[in-house]
Amino acid sequence: MSVSAKARLAGSMLRIAGHTLRERVAKPRVATAEDIPGSYHDITEEWLSAVLCREHPGARVLGFERGAGSEGTTSRQAMTVLYNEAGRQAGLPEAVFAKFTSKLLSRMLVGPAAAVSSEARFYRFVRPGLSIEAPVGYYAAYDERSWRSMFLLEDVMTTRGAGREIRRCTWTGRWPRAWWSSWPLSTAPSGTAPGWLPISPGCRTPRRTRST
Repeated sequence: MSVSAKARLAGSMLRIAGHTLRERVAKPRVATAEDIPGSYHDITEEWLSAVLCREHPGARVLGFERGAGSEGTTSRQAMTVLYNEAGRQAGLPEAVFAKFTSKLLSRMLVGPAAAVSSEARFYRFVRPGLSIEAPVGYYAAYDERSWRSMFLLEDVMTTRGAGREIRRCTWTGRWPRAWWSSWPLSTAPSGTAPGWLPISPGCRTPRRTRST
């Protein structure tokens, strides 16, 4: 790694460390879909309503219960969401699974490789058009300034009875026909993200990390 590359990496580490520390001290309240929770403890009923009930007027989240969780490359937490009558009648998701880059180490592991930004694009814009055995994504966001990210997904262990063993992804459908002739990822300029793939309202498109 060149001296300049090492300097850039050190600068990124300092910047991300500063953001992580500020989040822990300030504990910003999340209330709208533009806000990205830094951890499970940041989630509020108001935020869940903004994310899960946005297409169903009158529906509202009344509360949520914490399920099993684990720590690894990301912080992971199962949740059960409780709705009012309008939310229940709409069949809104109750068993959800949240993933966060809560810790500095997590952000330093996945941030430089653009892992979370790519995953956010998949769940927000690619997964809805595919018929595959993969969790449904309800929310996916990433902030390039702090490398904070949050994913709210279908809890397939509850909804589909999925086990903990790793299985091969089963392809059950086809690519949408329009993608064959206009797949934007193949035509985007080198080092840029396609304009049709914003990560979250209010969040800037993440920069790509160059390999050295």
